[in-house]
Amino acid sequence: MALLDYQGIFTAPLKGAYMFRVFVFGIGPSISGVAIYKNGEHVVVAYDVQAQDRLNSSNGVVLILEVGDVVSGELWEIESIGRWEGGLETEAGQTARAKKAAQTTRATDLKTPTVEQTTTKAVQTGLKTPTVEQTTTKAVQTGLKTPTAEHTVQEQPLRLRRDKRTVLGTKVTVVNCGKHICSLKSIGQFKQLYDILSSKINILEELGKIKSMETKMKSLETEMERLRTENTEQKEKNRALEMQLMFILDEMKKKNEEISNLTLSQVEELRKENRDREIAFSAALMESGEGFTGPFTTEITLTYRNVITNIGNAYNPITGIFTAPLKGAYMFRVSVYGYAPTQATAAIFKNGQKVVMAHGDQAQGTLNPSNGVVLMLEVGDVVYVRLWSNRRLYDNENNHNIFSGFLLFPLR
Repeated sequence: MALLDYQGIFTAPLKGAYMFRVFVFGIGPSISGVAIYKNGEHVVVAYDVQAQDRLNSSNGVVLILEVGDVVSGELWEIESIGRWEGGLETEAGQTARAKKAAQTTRATDLKTPTVEQTTTKAVQTGLKTPTVEQTTTKAVQTGLKTPTAEHTVQEQPLRLRRDKRTVLGTKVTVVNCGKHICSLKSIGQFKQLYDILSSKINILEELGKIKSMETKMKSLETEMERLRTENTEQKEKNRALEMQLMFILDEMKKKNEEISNLTLSQVEELRKENRDREIAFSAALMESGEGFTGPFTTEITLTYRNVITNIGNAYNPITGIFTAPLKGAYMFRVSVYGYAPTQATAAIFKNGQKVVMAHGDQAQGTLNPSNGVVLMLEVGDVVYVRLWSNRRLYDNENNHNIFSGFLLFPLR
């Protein structure tokens, strides 16, 4: 049977009993059908088809899952579910069912990015290398400037007048000081002046460094004082934490002593109590094949023989009766399926008393009502489903008719 992905997949995070339920709604004459699958294997289906008006169906099941098991709800294709007409299988339906019987496994392809896609992404996110032109431009922009002629010391011929006589060709040192020209008669005089000024400048620089170091020393002393204060406070906090830790360790020691005082029989009793709380079942009406159940002239108790789950073995597939192994609150649900015009009606009973009913009645098409209830049961109470007189159900390998129940919590 061809399948289309309907919605996400549930993956079991731990081993246990899980309750799953699917609800289907649509508008006729289109067909609505959704099946629950466990690890690719069909379990139950919710299905409806009408010539007109609304389509509304539901079904559910309790499943035992190991860690990593997957459960999904998948939509059926139209041509694969419209094979029943008035309860009789058409030739097209037989072909579709034979095709489904041959299909045993389903594979899911995981898309892996191609090498081409990975390479393209790597290129798109690559680093850009600066060009030679960009590097050269930056170097020029950050280069050192060459001193101008205004700040250079030159030697040049100079005319000097002495006693109204001109002395030509005498070499003197000329210092260009911007707008003013300062001249010295000899290089020796210039060196003496330079040495004096340089020594004064060095003294001022050293004084500035000493003052800066004094400021830093004061800052360090202030920081050390702050750290001493914080260290004292932290020591007090550590003492308080040590006292709390000692108290907690003492309490843990007392608890360990209490636990160690439990006897082996008490431990075994606790284990047994936990095992007794593991109660859940789901069963379908037809153990194999397909066909109708009913109509009968009187009410009968339905025996759901195709057991899907039976944790605790509280459900008996021979009698169709669930017997409560311990006092508690239980959840029960029944799904009914049939074909018009015969009505489809079944009810949940507790100790011989009717509690709730699932009833379907219309002129044509499929009938698929459901109902459920939470019951408070004592040890030994019984719960089962009865088919009303003159009513008829239909089932096949799709498990339309399901009876389920499980313990919500025990009561004292």
